[in-house]
Amino acid sequence: MTFICKSFLGRTARRLSCLACVGLLSLPAPGLGQEQASPSAAPAVEPPRLLGEGGSEERAELAAETSVELKLSIDASGRVSDALVLDATNPELAELARQGAHRLEFEPARRGGRPVPARVLFRYVFKPRPAAARVPEVPQAPPAAQPSPAPSGPSAKTEGAVAISVLGERSAAEQLQRSADAVTVVNLQRAQRRSADMGEVMARTFGVSVRRSGGLGSDVRFSLNGLQKDQLRFYVDGVPLELRFPFNNDVSAVPVNLVERVEIYRGVVPVRLGGDALGGALNLVGDPTYRTRASVSYQLGSFGTQRAAAVARFRNPDTGFVVGTELFGDYALNNYPVDVTVPDDSGRPQPARVRRFHDRYRAYGAAIEAGFVNTAWTGRLLLRASTTAYDKEHQHNLVMSVPYGEVRYGERLNAVELRFLQPFARLFEFELLASYSHRSAYFTDKSRWVYNWYGERVNDRAISGEIEGKPTDQEHWQKTVFARAGLLFRPAPGHSLRATVTPQAPWRTGVEHLRSNASVRDPLSAKHDMFKVVLGAEYQFNLFKAPSGAREAETAAGPLEGRLQGVVFAKDYYYQVNSEEVLPGNIWRARETTRHRQGLGAGLRWIFTDWLYAKASYEYATRLPNPYEVFGDGTLIVANLKLSPEISHNGNAGLRLDLRSQRFGDLNVDLNAFVRDTKEQIVLLGNDRKWSYQNLYSAFSTGLEGALEWRAPRYLALEGSFTWQEQRNTSSIGSFLPYRGDRIPYRPWLQSSWGARFRFTQLLDPSDELEPFYVGRFVHKFFRSWESIGTGKQEVDTQVIHGLGVTYGVQRNFGKVYSTIEAQNFTDAKAYDFVGVQKPGRSFWFKVLVEL
Repeated sequence: MTFICKSFLGRTARRLSCLACVGLLSLPAPGLGQEQASPSAAPAVEPPRLLGEGGSEERAELAAETSVELKLSIDASGRVSDALVLDATNPELAELARQGAHRLEFEPARRGGRPVPARVLFRYVFKPRPAAARVPEVPQAPPAAQPSPAPSGPSAKTEGAVAISVLGERSAAEQLQRSADAVTVVNLQRAQRRSADMGEVMARTFGVSVRRSGGLGSDVRFSLNGLQKDQLRFYVDGVPLELRFPFNNDVSAVPVNLVERVEIYRGVVPVRLGGDALGGALNLVGDPTYRTRASVSYQLGSFGTQRAAAVARFRNPDTGFVVGTELFGDYALNNYPVDVTVPDDSGRPQPARVRRFHDRYRAYGAAIEAGFVNTAWTGRLLLRASTTAYDKEHQHNLVMSVPYGEVRYGERLNAVELRFLQPFARLFEFELLASYSHRSAYFTDKSRWVYNWYGERVNDRAISGEIEGKPTDQEHWQKTVFARAGLLFRPAPGHSLRATVTPQAPWRTGVEHLRSNASVRDPLSAKHDMFKVVLGAEYQFNLFKAPSGAREAETAAGPLEGRLQGVVFAKDYYYQVNSEEVLPGNIWRARETTRHRQGLGAGLRWIFTDWLYAKASYEYATRLPNPYEVFGDGTLIVANLKLSPEISHNGNAGLRLDLRSQRFGDLNVDLNAFVRDTKEQIVLLGNDRKWSYQNLYSAFSTGLEGALEWRAPRYLALEGSFTWQEQRNTSSIGSFLPYRGDRIPYRPWLQSSWGARFRFTQLLDPSDELEPFYVGRFVHKFFRSWESIGTGKQEVDTQVIHGLGVTYGVQRNFGKVYSTIEAQNFTDAKAYDFVGVQKPGRSFWFKVLVEL
């Protein structure tokens, strides 16, 4: 068999038709026209040139010529970093072609004379060996292509024996970020190789604050532009997070290695997500290609921490059949040193440094998914089943003044999910998501002993129970039915209409196993039913011709074809709660609450040049309370059946500069300003023992945030971000009136992060790379009580945290292997996030990642 490379992109018509077939470019809208970019508009692209191959093999059994179509990612050194099979009639040959592609050598693509990464379409052709020819031929490298003058813009080509189309340098994530959506996309490729969890990665993103009450598995409060985690919506591949994981909207507990990127929507939630968020949403996106792949990671670190995750997927290119699985397991003792006060022999309090002794965390999850993707009869039909659980020991009260020795809680979630996508003749697209989940939670507090900070039993209790002085052994069950149906209509290129309907119905009940009076009805058995539905409709449009050199592509948000892209939308919210309330004297009464609200919004994006664009967006948003806010969690958060939905006017304006392949390297700059005027805002307030969600009535937030990333042409990359925000109470009536004008407690108002990394290649092996890195984070001190209270206000101190690490990667025949050694908080600075609870100090980590 002789290996040869052929061009499957010819002149303009052939090139456009082929690119349309693989869905990599979209045609311009009527009236926009299609200009040939002038050479002065942007530096010309010189496509990669094939220099030779690393090997070939003979296959005499082939009866006819067979080809495999690939998309290759070629780095700036000319090496093939990734090979994705787009089309193949023979699965065995597809794998051979993919492996063979990694052995190819290219002269790298160049822009303005400088080597740049590129993605190319490539056809790997197998020819049958003639029957008479049994002696293997010596493969000949095809002659070098003679490039013709290359046009600027998204693609360029060469003429000759090898012709490859350079597709431009923007990924699907970058293209989404350039859409009219108020979105920031965070790629997790490097984070998957390092030891930081999802919460720490998000905390380094501008506008995002992540505060935690301890180590792995502790309570985490996520905020975006000043609004906290319950006022946002969290999704995994477009599915509400609480239907995939039992972490109560805690993205920090989701393993980084199960997620490819994070989409952060600021203030405006797209209709396609069907959400009712007050000020934004996060969508954790896995591998959207459904390609055959596998990866395994294992992490070992301080304080008895171990984390493992595995992802595997197989796709049959002939039938479109897909089957995959995800697994993860986490374990941590969280026995890090803390500074506390303990009594001496005479009973006088003395400072002491002890290790936490009752803070173990365990979690695991498994999921399997099977179905069909991109077949002749459906776009997507997938069925998924999953189970996830965690168990957490509770170490102390909210202000870390009383230690506990036996309090525990945990949850388990079992879920099934159906996803269906059906296109109709490129004009219509119908999508359906349906899910059922069963969540069970428990809370146990029945110790008969008093513990000190050394983990010793110092006294027995007259009445069992460490938190409230009474024993508790509770269980709760919540079942949820969720669905989202959407219809997309494209009347013309560049224009689309979308409508969605998203109903959700959770219902809860529970039991107290240690009831003092069995003849009285258990309050936890009260009926708690909720129903809510969100309707949405949007129109998206593209106007005016894009500037010369601007990339055009199709994204989840729509085509990027015009200089001006816009979206206008309207939403309708309905909310109903039917529950039983237990009054003093064990009096029961039924309560019903119904709310009906409407909302609307718009987003615009204007491209000044290929490297500079601006965005503006607005939404009049409603956020419906969730079951935990209304019914409590049965432990530290008590029910509030009178909660009302939140409403808010959200505005955003931003500017992004994206310079690539310049003499000084690549430069990205983001600036964003926001304003939030919120009514009936729901906040979590409480004391040292109990918390509840309450309507704050009115709050006004403003802020400015930004990020900068500079990547030098070869070895160095620097990045930094800052967030300044003011969120103040503006209530004119009610219990919060005395604190009008105060900053809302527990909210950091100034923070920043920074980092640097170096990259060295071909040190010990032709395929290896070494990446030392440094990260830092700053959080200004903030109050954990109202500012106007007077003297004795409690503060959370200013914090500066540093981390150092190094990652080493090498490629082998079976895949890529990365190993990382990292020191977090290497200065051992004291770190507190809220209510004076100390976080871990200096810690050391080792992680290995294998990608097959």
